[in-house]
Amino acid sequence: LADGSWYKTATSRNFEIRRSAHTFNGAPEGLSGGIWGTTTYVGPMTICLFICALPTVIGAVIILMFSPVDRTEVYNTNGRLYLPNGTVYKNATSSNFYIRKSEHHALGAPLVDMSRGAWGTTTYVGPMTWSLALISVLSGVGWFFILLFLPLDSEEVFKVDGKLYLADGQMYKAATGKNYYLQNSKHVQAINEEDDGPEAVYC
Repeated sequence: LADGSWYKTATSRNFEIRRSAHTFNGAPEGLSGGIWGTTTYVGPMTICLFICALPTVIGAVIILMFSPVDRTEVYNTNGRLYLPNGTVYKNATSSNFYIRKSEHHALGAPLVDMSRGAWGTTTYVGPMTWSLALISVLSGVGWFFILLFLPLDSEEVFKVDGKLYLADGQMYKAATGKNYYLQNSKHVQAINEEDDGPEAVYC
């Protein structure tokens, strides 16, 4: 475990390289010249939501076909997506590869001209929120409260000049006190006592 405690004997079934941070030299073994990103797929979480939505019938179909909530990091190079362990996953397309994380930026910001800003988190109505809303349809008004007041999907965003930018550089929305939060320790930088001005916060 991360604290140094012994957990169990390693086997091919209980140990997998699933994160970019666990790769050697920043890329899957034998690969180079690509970029890290994220893809979604139908995995354990999506299947659990599908099972919960079975009483609604149509909700279960929508979740399985259009709202996969499981994510994994992938390495995009030569038109193909590779898992962190180096296994070929699928061909890369504009609909299955996204830059969603701050650590996927070597420069520390979505765009080169963003020299001063701060990473943070925003919430929105996405696949997870829609899936739970579909599941709660049978409760009557539950879906209404989930969609309006309980968005569960979150993304990292870069705040600069009063605007929020997604990790891929697209402008998302104007920043307010209700849509931008510091919720991750990696978004907090130690204060430099020698710097009299506001510090930039980068991942």
